[in-house]
Amino acid sequence: MGWRAWGQFFVGFVAMNLAFAHTADYYSVLGVGPDAQSQQIKQAYRKLSLKWHPDRNQKNSEVAHDKFIEIGEAYSVLSDPKKKSVYDQFGKTGLDRDEAAEQAKAHEQAKAHEEAKSQHFRQGSKISNDLFGQTVPGVEELDDASWKEMLEDNAERRSVIVVFYEPGCAVCPSIKTIFAEFAEKLAVPGLFDVAAVNCGAQKKRCENLLLPTVMYYGPENARPVAYRTGAVLSFHYLSAWSLQMMSDYSYEISDEYQLNNWLSSDDSLPKVILFSDMTSTPPLWKAMSVEFLRRASLGIVMARNLGGKSLRDRFKVTKMPSIIHIEDERTLDGTRLEQEIEREMLSHWLSRAVGRHRTNAATTVTELTAARLRSGICAEKDSQFCFILISVFPGATQSVHDALNGVAKRLKKDPVRMFYAKDPNIVSSFGPQQPGTLILYRPKRKRFQIYPGLGHVDVDKLSEWVGNEVCCGFQLPFTLLAPLVV
Repeated sequence: MGWRAWGQFFVGFVAMNLAFAHTADYYSVLGVGPDAQSQQIKQAYRKLSLKWHPDRNQKNSEVAHDKFIEIGEAYSVLSDPKKKSVYDQFGKTGLDRDEAAEQAKAHEQAKAHEEAKSQHFRQGSKISNDLFGQTVPGVEELDDASWKEMLEDNAERRSVIVVFYEPGCAVCPSIKTIFAEFAEKLAVPGLFDVAAVNCGAQKKRCENLLLPTVMYYGPENARPVAYRTGAVLSFHYLSAWSLQMMSDYSYEISDEYQLNNWLSSDDSLPKVILFSDMTSTPPLWKAMSVEFLRRASLGIVMARNLGGKSLRDRFKVTKMPSIIHIEDERTLDGTRLEQEIEREMLSHWLSRAVGRHRTNAATTVTELTAARLRSGICAEKDSQFCFILISVFPGATQSVHDALNGVAKRLKKDPVRMFYAKDPNIVSSFGPQQPGTLILYRPKRKRFQIYPGLGHVDVDKLSEWVGNEVCCGFQLPFTLLAPLVV
């Protein structure tokens, strides 16, 4: 390669890395991962713009102003599918190439906006009588479009408190004060979205409601739950009621049995566990369980309980709170977060856990348990092969486990999954076997083969042996002695 070619390569390499650096910036600004969905991006923007709104940070208004602009810039890119695609591929440089076109588009939009304002003025429109307007950060007045965005399009992962009111009501000033405090203390930390409906302008949406009223709209398109009629409405009672109504999809784990069942559930999701010294699930963990519904499985251990103390020792937890993305089910090792956290940081951290799991799922070795058999893994209808390390007491050696991990990485594209089995009821189906024995099992045929190299495991030879058995259609020689335990 000549000097000119080297120079071109170096310039291209630097440009590529600069682009990558910029790609990370916008996601970091909003505290989301590159795989974040559009609603996640909207929610992150809403929470951060509320937190850094200059009106809420008057003592440090210059910093807040700059941060507010930065958040808006990040959202304007990541919320636009076309811009986001360009940004993911080419970074800020790619966006700058289209700057002229975007400016022209912005000019047209501004022109259309001015025309709309003029038309609105000509029609003699009245000043809005919304109770909250734009003056209460964190409370969004809803029209048809924003209702659809917040409550219908986000029905799977919503957690929204909505107040319905009649403009000019006697208690409206009190409601405004209560919800301003509620939004500051529960919406800013990211526990809820808070919205308001002006029933004077949205009559159909308020039919059959005794005004004013408050509703909680939970995830999975759940029916709204109303604040109890006649109950005192104050910040204290409203916040207590909201936290009680708040949806929670996390799993409380108090002993080894519950831990094993949880770890064996839904291998498509990363398992993330929180060790807490609280006596109930923290509201932020509930909020995360809603945001990451069907994307991650969140568990919680109350470490003060007797079972919690035992699990804390098992995981070698020394700080509270501690959050662990369990990436090795056998050793319970994984990525840890051991510090007080805010919502944006935790959301970003969990997004990265989801990404790691998707990348490594095909190379993960897990225990073959009754729960996994019941879910269909290694069961009669499973078309994949199962390669199983027998690890009944006293267990297989670490070197054999390491070899199995190596094979999993080598054969990640082959139709075979890697397990270790220590349940005697499961192992007995293959007949009497020593710890360290490796078995290739084909569930659909109920037949298996035993690797001949017991005690002398080489990753290269083992990978070649498994690959040959899987790819070439040979009938495995041994028949399962008894059905696997389910």
